[in-house]
Amino acid sequence: MEILLALVQLVRVLRRRQAGLLALIPLLDYRLGKDDGSRSCERASVAAARRRSFFLRDRETATWRCRRWRRARLIYLVKTELDTIVLERSIRYALQQKRHALELERKVVERTAALERAHAAQSESENYLRLLLDSTAEGFYGIDQNGATTLCNAAFLRMLGFTSAEEVIGRQLHGVIHHSRPDGSPYPKEQCPIYRSAQTGEATHVDDERFFPIKGKSFPVEYWSYPVWRDGELRGAIVTFIDITERKRAEESLRDAQAQLQSAISAGAVGTWNWDLGTNSITANPALARTFNLNPDDAHRGLPVETYLAAILPEDRPQVEAATAKALASGDYRVEYRVRNAEGQVRCVIARGQVEYDAAGKPARLPGALTDITERRQAEEAAREASERFRFLAESMPQKIFTARANGEMDYFNGEWTKYIGLSPEKICDWGWTQFVHPEDVEENLRRWQHSVATQEPFYMEHRFLQLDGQYRWHVSRASPMRDAEGNVMMWISSNTDIDDQKRHEAALRESEARIRALFETAEAARVSAEAAKARAEAATRAKDDFLAALSHELRTPLSPALLL
Repeated sequence: MEILLALVQLVRVLRRRQAGLLALIPLLDYRLGKDDGSRSCERASVAAARRRSFFLRDRETATWRCRRWRRARLIYLVKTELDTIVLERSIRYALQQKRHALELERKVVERTAALERAHAAQSESENYLRLLLDSTAEGFYGIDQNGATTLCNAAFLRMLGFTSAEEVIGRQLHGVIHHSRPDGSPYPKEQCPIYRSAQTGEATHVDDERFFPIKGKSFPVEYWSYPVWRDGELRGAIVTFIDITERKRAEESLRDAQAQLQSAISAGAVGTWNWDLGTNSITANPALARTFNLNPDDAHRGLPVETYLAAILPEDRPQVEAATAKALASGDYRVEYRVRNAEGQVRCVIARGQVEYDAAGKPARLPGALTDITERRQAEEAAREASERFRFLAESMPQKIFTARANGEMDYFNGEWTKYIGLSPEKICDWGWTQFVHPEDVEENLRRWQHSVATQEPFYMEHRFLQLDGQYRWHVSRASPMRDAEGNVMMWISSNTDIDDQKRHEAALRESEARIRALFETAEAARVSAEAAKARAEAATRAKDDFLAALSHELRTPLSPALLL
């Protein structure tokens, strides 16, 4: 019986006996005839074939003898002592083993590709996570159970003064950045909530401690420490923290403001109210009740809105009603008006409030506070009147007057300046006045003025100002600071006097003095010369007299020399 066996080409398989892989022999199609294919193979490659007998064992432990011929890279199996059924079973087993090997190879390739994709995805995820961590404003770092740093982000490095992650990875940083309590006392690592999270697995939240950068001042922090678990085992902790310096300052300012408000309320300087929009009644504290000339007990229990409106001056009620309608629409309430208090005095007050809404979004209450600003308004009115009196006085004076703010910027020039330079005050205010100062005087003028402003010393200078006709005239400027009750400079007041004529008279006087001095010097020189001539004449006269006396003597005694002989 002839059986057509399918071509079975087993792809090259590694001959690794140590790995338990049997060297598989590829099979080619051949027809199993009466001679079991032996002669067919022999006819195909008699010359090149190499015969060798060997044994194969199938799954049922049947053993048979086969002969192998090799031609090039192909190996042929020829049955020698094997029936057709056993040979077919052996070929199926060989095919099954090869399929298993191919399947295993495919799975290895797929598994390798899957691992490579997983590794790439993990790397991308780690890079994205690192980018996220470095993009956050909060500091972030991790520690192991011993307290050694395992990772950190850019905000951590920036806030604590480190330049790179290599400086901190593997280091125990408690003694570097968290070594002391806010009061300056030592902070042992064993008592630190961060270290305790890494040891016990307990999450912590702290907002009253400080971190200490390696450079610069310490700062208050709020931090959260969470334990890190892996496979049910505690591995360390992750810490996030923020710098709360600005928040602490804001909280302190808020506490101060609340304390001041409470003191003001306790002292009766501020009145508070709560308007129930549903019942249209207002409850108020005693300070507000006194301002509105109401009984404090009745105000505490609540009175109709109309009772409060009755205390407001009639001419101010329309603006109060308009402010109320606006508040019910926008939520903010602010209005200034006048009331008559229990003593019959008219007081100026300012009321501020904020509408509160119910669950349906409808206005339910309007609480607020009322402050008496009568004294402030009186002071403002007095200042305004004083300013008007000063302006009237300055405009009435024939002298040039200007005023400046505490920082030295000019804010007022009187009419004499406008007539003199032909410019409006708006064009010369602030620092525009330098345009009409003589170019040779500008630098020294600025230096002296800035010195006076900085030292608060009076200003004095003689300089030249440009007149409307294009001529410069000499002026003397004096400025003095005006101070408040605490000694702080409020403004500068300056007067500028035209001294050009005086300068010209002084120059003429100096020229006249110079001429007179020259005349005196000439006269003195003439006097000295005359005295010298007189002295010379007197000396000549004395010499002449001496000569004549000697000559006369000689004439009277001509023989005296001869008699001596």
